[in-house]
Amino acid sequence: MPYHEGKEQLPRSIIAIVGPPLSGKTTLGTLLAKKTNAVLFDIDSVRKYIFGERHPQLPPKLEQFSVQTSSMAMVEMARDNLLNGLPSIVTFSCSRPLYHDMLRHLAVTTESPLHAFELKPPSLDLELQRRLVERNLTDDPSNVRDIKTFLSARKRYQTITGVDLVILDGAQPTEQNVQKIISRLKV
Repeated sequence: MPYHEGKEQLPRSIIAIVGPPLSGKTTLGTLLAKKTNAVLFDIDSVRKYIFGERHPQLPPKLEQFSVQTSSMAMVEMARDNLLNGLPSIVTFSCSRPLYHDMLRHLAVTTESPLHAFELKPPSLDLELQRRLVERNLTDDPSNVRDIKTFLSARKRYQTITGVDLVILDGAQPTEQNVQKIISRLKV
């Protein structure tokens, strides 16, 4: 059976799932990719591929370099996919104007429509607690540092501008948000 048989066929486009850390972007992107012909490019996976497991105590400049480098690599992989005629899902915080520009440039250079979906997270406290319990990490001090990093990043988060942005409610079931994206893209 061909890879995309039985899946929802989406037109060639860039599907950017953005939002602050711990909002569920990767979970949403993964489910969307499973149900459609779109290919997922997730920033965390790209970072691990390039830099290996993330070191929780990277100096700020090195952390910024790793994020920028990974974002550029992710955009290049999405570009190759688009040039092969398939839709690309990119998931990352997209929290700085630099990343907004990367996505807009990708759309222009591949002549592909850019659809941005911002996932508004449910309560931060509930989401953090759910993830810590799910991963059995409540007693690990390094997780406290990671949580502080996430909290700091959430405070700096800037919504992407200059694109048609659809807001998704992170409190809704993931399946419901996937269907909302599919119906929006099929119009």
